[in-house]
Amino acid sequence: VDDIPSREAVDRMVEDLNKQMAKREKFSRQKTINEDDDITYINERNRRFNEKIGRFYDKYTREIKENFERGTA
Repeated sequence: VDDIPSREAVDRMVEDLNKQMAKREKFSRQKTINEDDDITYINERNRRFNEKIGRFYDKYTREIKENFERGTA
């Protein structure tokens, strides 16, 4: 029984692995931070917490925030 792969099969595997590595380097899941948004956080963990809270309570606190920014609160 010959368990040693052929030279061509090894070359194809190396070429495929190199393509996969190049594809992974191009792909990035990191989201870009919008510089125009108001900064309401002190670190990344706090930013995520504020986003979660905002999804539920922004509809109730929008008017209060607007009044506060205008100075009429």
